[in-house]
Amino acid sequence: MTMQIHFLHESSIGIVAGWLVGMLVYFIYRDELGALNFNDNVFFYGLLPPIIFAAGYNLKKRKFFQYFFYIFLYGVVGTILTFLVTFGLTRVINESSKLLTSRRFNYKVLPAVRYPETNVVAQSAERVAV
Repeated sequence: MTMQIHFLHESSIGIVAGWLVGMLVYFIYRDELGALNFNDNVFFYGLLPPIIFAAGYNLKKRKFFQYFFYIFLYGVVGTILTFLVTFGLTRVINESSKLLTSRRFNYKVLPAVRYPETNVVAQSAERVAV
């Protein structure tokens, strides 16, 4: 006899079970886990393809084609919005860092402070050019 739980999806049970096992392993082997590193090749080439394959294999084709427009729209609009937000935040951070550094340092004076001989060379070059 199988027990059916209708308020939780099976993937959420797997996530909670993985979280609990991970916490258990962490607390038991806390000292030995310092040398353990995450290898992205194992994840991308070993673990991720079966997950994607299972998702495609269990896909209901009728529902997929019924909602294809919305899936496509979500993919395209989501990609465009992600690009715009990333671009905007990058631009804001870049401009704010320029403002912060321009207030602290005068780039024309900075090389002369660090390397006094460059200031002498620049002044002599200006005198020759005039």
